[in-house]
Amino acid sequence: MSTTWSALVSGRCPPGSAIDQRCFRLAPTDRTGGDLRSGLYAGVFTRMPRCSVPRWVCAWVLRGTGTYAMDGVQHRFGPGDVFQRFPDQHHDLLFDDPAAGCYWFAGLPPGCLAAVRACGLAAQTSPVLSVGCDTALLRRAFAFHDALLRTADDDLAPAMAEAFALCIILLRSDA
Repeated sequence: MSTTWSALVSGRCPPGSAIDQRCFRLAPTDRTGGDLRSGLYAGVFTRMPRCSVPRWVCAWVLRGTGTYAMDGVQHRFGPGDVFQRFPDQHHDLLFDDPAAGCYWFAGLPPGCLAAVRACGLAAQTSPVLSVGCDTALLRRAFAFHDALLRTADDDLAPAMAEAFALCIILLRSDA
């Protein structure tokens, strides 16, 4: 019997829980610049008015609804939607019920954004995309998160490649 989307999310992200993230600082000589961050947030960082981040972030909403605003334009989101944060671009992320909100994210160095744009997948005019609730892809994101927590700091290449691949798959799901 197949596990449903909501059962997978509830099993990994109970409401009100704070799930950790992993951050890798990239070497100053890395041409992408910045760092790689990824994690699961449940009930934390679900209400962020007027913030900005120094990296490109692809975040997949697993539970909850809310509003993402950028450049004065508001976009509604819910489970199965992806929102993008662009480097140093101010935005608002507001879940309707912050304690119930949950999302998986990958924050990639700004240099990766050029590759995403070259694929035609990063549009600031459409920062929220409806990609759906794909349980196989969710399992892959959870497996990536678990592996990332065990990854040594000097073994970043596979983690970076998988984070980038997951983001591209999510963004292409809307195409």
